[in-house]
Amino acid sequence: QFNSLIQVQRATLDQLLDAVSVFGSDGKLRLRNAAFDAFWHLSAEDMVTMMDFSAMAELCLPLVHDKGFWAELKARVTDTDPIARAPQSGEVRVSDGRLARWRTQPLPDGATLVAFADITATRNLEQAIEDRDMALNESVRLKREFVANVSYELRTPMTTIVGYSELMTSQSAGLNEKQLNYLTAIQSAGRELARSIDDVLDMAQMDAGEMQISLSDVTFGTILHDLSLRLDGVLATRNLRFEHVGLSEDTVIRVDPRRLGQMLDHLIDNAQRNAAGDTAIVLKTDRDGDTLRLEVSHKGRGIPYDKQAHIFDRYVGRERGGPGLGLALVKALTELHGGWITLESEPSEGATFSIHLPHQNDIEVPEPEAVPQGDADTDDNTVWVA
Repeated sequence: QFNSLIQVQRATLDQLLDAVSVFGSDGKLRLRNAAFDAFWHLSAEDMVTMMDFSAMAELCLPLVHDKGFWAELKARVTDTDPIARAPQSGEVRVSDGRLARWRTQPLPDGATLVAFADITATRNLEQAIEDRDMALNESVRLKREFVANVSYELRTPMTTIVGYSELMTSQSAGLNEKQLNYLTAIQSAGRELARSIDDVLDMAQMDAGEMQISLSDVTFGTILHDLSLRLDGVLATRNLRFEHVGLSEDTVIRVDPRRLGQMLDHLIDNAQRNAAGDTAIVLKTDRDGDTLRLEVSHKGRGIPYDKQAHIFDRYVGRERGGPGLGLALVKALTELHGGWITLESEPSEGATFSIHLPHQNDIEVPEPEAVPQGDADTDDNTVWVA
């Protein structure tokens, strides 16, 4: 019955991939599996029944030359001190290039299980993943530096071109209509390129997780006034109009004014590229509970159904000019505000982009102050407020 039990234990150990051996408290080898012989390159002739731990260590020295390692391992097998026999593990380098993880496990009968596992492939995979992460981080750093440097080199001459073209326009007396059109085209192309450079820089900043917004409480009239200045003369050249419907100009909203202006610029630019002539680009604004909603809509060419799911992806709109980052940038800036953007479009009827910006109830509006009523010019029911 004892021999049968030993055979069952040996058969069980042979199913394990780890190199497993069991030593008694006297340091004698009790059991081992086939993986143990294969791991240490041992043959059946090398091993004898009830081999002493020291003899077994001598056979393994060609692969692990450190005698101190084997002496410490033997102490864990033969020492009766419970602290010394506590489970232990570690790693050891094998002379043939493998890396092994070893561990000891005391057994209830006083014996000790000693196991070795080849973790070379695991470590190589971990190192490969670490190297890849380092390479990716380095590529991101290089990309950011490249974008920043190239954008700077482009922006400097572009500023000069736009500046001189505006100077020539301001001193355009004596220029014929064709020459004035040339100047207008130069200015338009220069501004478009400058905005494309800014878009590339902004997307690179977002990819790096460095983009931040600065929320403030502003009147909607401020946003609308700045937008009108930027659109002055732009839509007229395309026979388009700009209309606003909704919130009054004294309505206070909580946004990043610069970024909101950037979002509206891109949506209106997308609209004017697709709007039919002699139509209006409409900005509709309202409040829905805690959320500010801004809708930019146009009549004309809409978004094909097969592109609507990807319209906010990068480079989708490249066939329409620019780097194709406009709508992707709008979506990213909207999400930085904690909001979301939606699209409704029929391919032949136009499109409506809706920006939803929450947390508008957090606005701190000062309480109106009552002004004393006049004695002569007001009646008893009139109260003036500032």
